[in-house]
Amino acid sequence: AIVGDKHRGILHIAKKYNILYQSCHFHLIFKIMGRRSKSKWSRHQKTGINLYNTVKELITTKDDIRLSVLLRKLNRIKNSTNSPQLKRMISGLSKSYPYYRTYLEHPELNIPTTSNCIESLNSKFRDLCYRSRGFRTLKAFSIWLEAFVKNTKKIRCLYK
Repeated sequence: AIVGDKHRGILHIAKKYNILYQSCHFHLIFKIMGRRSKSKWSRHQKTGINLYNTVKELITTKDDIRLSVLLRKLNRIKNSTNSPQLKRMISGLSKSYPYYRTYLEHPELNIPTTSNCIESLNSKFRDLCYRSRGFRTLKAFSIWLEAFVKNTKKIRCLYK
């Protein structure tokens, strides 16, 4: 399985090679909260809280009946908003919600619901690349990357 934040290329590769794809929950909620915050200072706090709770339950519920109720609720929120960006996000979520629920469909794989652990690893490796000021060859880069990953201690996914 691949965990990612819905880049078309990764999604295309997953479909092409018949690999399970889990979309990152953190990026979804972060993107939606960017449009409708649940903060007490937000103009749309009520909508933000409603949207947050609906999305959170949508990506975690195991009950199919509750899932259809939540999808209808999401559609009502979409129809009541004036924000074209939020409408587009909700519409995209309504069409691709199964990608956010892969971990529920395949519990035996212990798929994480976020990509923050791999992003953390990438960030640390980028820092190493910066400090080393690059690598002379692709082979050298590959050897350094392999050594770095092997010597990295455990990385925990913080958002579940």
